[in-house]
Amino acid sequence: MSIHSNSAAAYTEEKDSGRIQSRSISILQCYPIGRALTDREVMTLLGFSDPNKVRPRITELVKSRVLAECGAMKDPVTGKTVRLTRLASTQMRLL
Repeated sequence: MSIHSNSAAAYTEEKDSGRIQSRSISILQCYPIGRALTDREVMTLLGFSDPNKVRPRITELVKSRVLAECGAMKDPVTGKTVRLTRLASTQMRLL
């Protein structure tokens, strides 16, 4: 799949700054443009069984404004209210 030149430039800037590591890149690739995901959904998409494999990276990506928190929902597995996150900018879509 082709990468838009703006996305490639944004990726290069973030990678060169050391802000994006390989797991973070994998997490970002899970997000379809315009759709929000829970941490558990990202975990499942990446084939992990422990949400702590993705949660710290998602938090870092939110703090660095690459992802944005955009609501909450009740997790069907735990019954707890969990955050929803989405890409903060369509320019950060890597693939």
